[in-house]
Amino acid sequence: MDFPLEFYFFSLLVFLLEKLVYFENWWYEVIWSHWRPSSTTTLDKLVKRKEDELWQAVISGKDGQVRRIFEDIANKPEARVAFPNVTGNDIAAFSPSSSPRDTEAGASSYRPDTKLLEAVETDVKEHEVFGRAENREMAVQARLEAIAERLANSSRSLTKKEQEQAQKWWNSDGSFSLLWMAIQQDHKSDVDYLLTEHNQKLHKGNGFYNETVLHLAVWKNDLDLIRDILEKSSSTSPHTYINTRDTRSKTVLHVLVINSPVNRISALRKTVEIVDLLLQYGANINALDNGFRTPLHQLLETLIMQKNLPRNLPIIPLDPLMDAFLQAGAEVNTKDYQGM
Repeated sequence: MDFPLEFYFFSLLVFLLEKLVYFENWWYEVIWSHWRPSSTTTLDKLVKRKEDELWQAVISGKDGQVRRIFEDIANKPEARVAFPNVTGNDIAAFSPSSSPRDTEAGASSYRPDTKLLEAVETDVKEHEVFGRAENREMAVQARLEAIAERLANSSRSLTKKEQEQAQKWWNSDGSFSLLWMAIQQDHKSDVDYLLTEHNQKLHKGNGFYNETVLHLAVWKNDLDLIRDILEKSSSTSPHTYINTRDTRSKTVLHVLVINSPVNRISALRKTVEIVDLLLQYGANINALDNGFRTPLHQLLETLIMQKNLPRNLPIIPLDPLMDAFLQAGAEVNTKDYQGM
């Protein structure tokens, strides 16, 4: 049986196409996939750059910059609008990729960095199981949100230069969270954003004494900040960190007494309000530190110290604080390591 010439030509063409596809696959797997940079590696570098950008903003930037960077990461349109205290100059000044021309241009020339978004899209495409566009879009958004959550809970030890930029006289040894630094720098808008928009790990320890951000708020005697930490974070129950101890086993109630005001009646009233608020959320009035001292022990030490101060100093009696402790059920017979 004779076959027409077209048949042989078609068979040859199919054979060549099969070989071409095979060669293309081989080229991709053996050569191109090993030569080109990994999208995951590229993505990791971009995430690290964004983390550096956030830390520069929280240490030496203005309040609101951290929020704007996060909204840029999440690819939200709000990030395109300048905040009242944050201009395009501010963002450009802290972007590792910014140029002097970008910095001079101001808010009108600000354009979000799309490299991170493109890297995430590429990574999702390479690892997707189903190629539907709507699934891919959801996966990209979920990945961006996961990156934002990771960065929102990032911690780092400050370099000497960063310590100088922070311009705060406090013990800067150890690792600190982004939220801790925002509180330390009095970036109220960024603190509010981090608490309400991200799942903060509020039990995490910071610095040399491994204190929580609630410890820091109590050190500041900031009633509003303490209330925000306890009430605004929907992802972490106060019961998981309200009695967390630092390296000296001191809880927030111990810290509150150590930091109690002795010369301002208004500050003392606020301290009593803070005690009531902490007790309302489950603070243990009889918690022991590493010297077996309760907050009541700490208060008695403060009262003894008051008696030893010069008589000409204005001293505010701490009776309201003592009353608050006793009414809350403070144990009066507990002995510390000295038997006191």
